Amino acid sequence: RGENVPLPIERHTLLFDAENDPDNAAGRELVDRFAYLDQDSIVTCDPESDDEQATDNCKQLNGASAYFDGGVVEMLQIGTHHVASTRNNDFSNRSQKATITVTRSPWEWYVVLTTTLSALSIVGLAIYLGIAVYAFRRPTSIFFSKRYRPRILRLLLKSETLQAKIEERKKYSRERRERLAASVMLSSAAPPACLGRPSDAGGTVKADGQAEDAQLVDSAEPKTLWDRCLRRLRSFGLEEQRLVLLVYLLLNLVVFLIGFCSHLDMGFQGSMAYPWAKGAGFTLDLNCAIIVLPTLKSLQTALRSAGATREWIPIDDPISFHIHVAGLIMLGTVVHVVAHIVHMSLVQGAPIIQADPLQLWDLSAAELQSGTPIWSQIWDLGSRCAPVSGALVALLMFAMGVTALPCARRGTNRLSKRLGGYNLFWRVHLGWKWIYVLLLLHAPGRLWIWFLFPAMFVAVDRLLLAHRQRPYVVLRTAKALARDVISLTFEQPEGFTYEAGQYVLLGWRGEWHPFTLTSAPEEQYLSLHIRAPNSLDWCSALRHRLLEEAPSAAEAAAAARGHPAASSAGEDGSPSGRGAAARA
Repeated sequence: RGENVPLPIERHTLLFDAENDPDNAAGRELVDRFAYLDQDSIVTCDPESDDEQATDNCKQLNGASAYFDGGVVEMLQIGTHHVASTRNNDFSNRSQKATITVTRSPWEWYVVLTTTLSALSIVGLAIYLGIAVYAFRRPTSIFFSKRYRPRILRLLLKSETLQAKIEERKKYSRERRERLAASVMLSSAAPPACLGRPSDAGGTVKADGQAEDAQLVDSAEPKTLWDRCLRRLRSFGLEEQRLVLLVYLLLNLVVFLIGFCSHLDMGFQGSMAYPWAKGAGFTLDLNCAIIVLPTLKSLQTALRSAGATREWIPIDDPISFHIHVAGLIMLGTVVHVVAHIVHMSLVQGAPIIQADPLQLWDLSAAELQSGTPIWSQIWDLGSRCAPVSGALVALLMFAMGVTALPCARRGTNRLSKRLGGYNLFWRVHLGWKWIYVLLLLHAPGRLWIWFLFPAMFVAVDRLLLAHRQRPYVVLRTAKALARDVISLTFEQPEGFTYEAGQYVLLGWRGEWHPFTLTSAPEEQYLSLHIRAPNSLDWCSALRHRLLEEAPSAAEAAAAARGHPAASSAGEDGSPSGRGAAARA
């Protein structure tokens, strides 16, 4: 570009790739047209003329019109191309040169809509074929019923094979009806527990010991449309908590679409990477707000007394729900980061617009951003260095995910055991507060909406924990049982009540772990049975402390005082002491 000498057509790159496609007749015709400006339609060109003032000297564009309409030309050669005005460059005081950058055209809305519908159609077809295969392999499932049987099976299967599958389903249905009828007869013939009181089956027991058939039928049949829908969903394997998880996945999809559509035209030069990054960012806001809820044990204990609604709350297996949300966070992080990197690369690859310090040219935001290097975008103070805080959040989340793996958390390999095993997992997860601080710095515009209610839940959980907590309990006995199990017996604190099956949080060395109570509520003590093999570092350390280190320390202290140790141990000689426990 620094020279005023035009290149030969063999090196042309703008209208066609002359080097790789030298025989492109349409491209050569375009070059001739833009080089000579359609002078052939105005004058008769003389290729041998050297007279700079002659009208027929078309090489000097002497016969060209003052106006030239080249029409709409589709740019097919992506890249940077250099052009010059050969007419004006003949004068010594002029040097009219330019650079044309050709980039990929952004997708229009109808292209996006068509592509989305095509993708959904392909996915729907794949799901339909998958259901057909599942129905064929399991004819006893609901997908092979007369109402839901895929019609494609009639086209792909022989009539004998299809009829055999239908007979197999009929046989299964007959056996199922017989088992149900037998169970109903057994329930009806069961003796009543007490005359005139409600029976276990839900009916009223009469004087002859028979339950009312009408009420038995009513309790078995769904009464409302909602009950019928739930029954149908259960036949698909979608009980309440799985249905909640499915609804939560659909909520993530809706949130993604909201973020995607609201930023559809905000990307650099209409890039689709920006709305993808924003859609994934919206899902990250949602999931980062929800992921703390399965860890609030005191709140979960309070919700377990919520009656029928507890079936809809994923508290029976909160760790599984926590892992599912973490998986969605991982997926959203990958999409968010990759889309932003693609968008930043597009910005860096765009041509640099001349600076306008006086703001006379009214440049758009995209023009001001065009050509900015990636490092300048990362350390942009105007965006609060959002890429830096985002990278730190991603690193912390990656560390949490790696240390949460079973092999790392349980210390089943040498590396994780050397790094600390569960202690490392615990310490890394204690940094969750810093993640939320960095998230507030990364994207403060919407996060207060997502974090308002989770913050309220955390506050309620802490209040419940403070109300239920018993800071110290007295350890009466510690016994070593078979298979690396230790039995701990504590004195029951005053006013401490519990029900069978509940658990307590046992605290030692700054860590709190839940353990189920093995004592009965009517007993006057609390007992725990803890499996403490060497692979579980915290439990193993607790076993060594109570059964080995504490007795040795007590004997050494007694010997130093010069008199036998006054045993405060339990009946088996194990040490007694004080531990920390909180009711969950």
